[in-house]
Amino acid sequence: MTGRLKDKVALIVAAARGIGKGIALRFAEEGARLVLADTEVEAGQATAGELGVPFIRTDISQMSAAEASVALALQ
Repeated sequence: MTGRLKDKVALIVAAARGIGKGIALRFAEEGARLVLADTEVEAGQATAGELGVPFIRTDISQMSAAEASVALALQ
């Protein structure tokens, strides 16, 4: 861990499992402040719980949902 992402905000989409979860774990290791988003609520909340970060159910094919995710990340 180098802390390369310290004080940076990252919105990770499709973060519930697989590559998205792997990215979230790595970004957390690097010090990023995360918001996780996914359509899979249970798995997304579980991943967010592991990292102690917010989760939002998001279908990024819907502009309003994508905008809400970005707004949460910027809070």
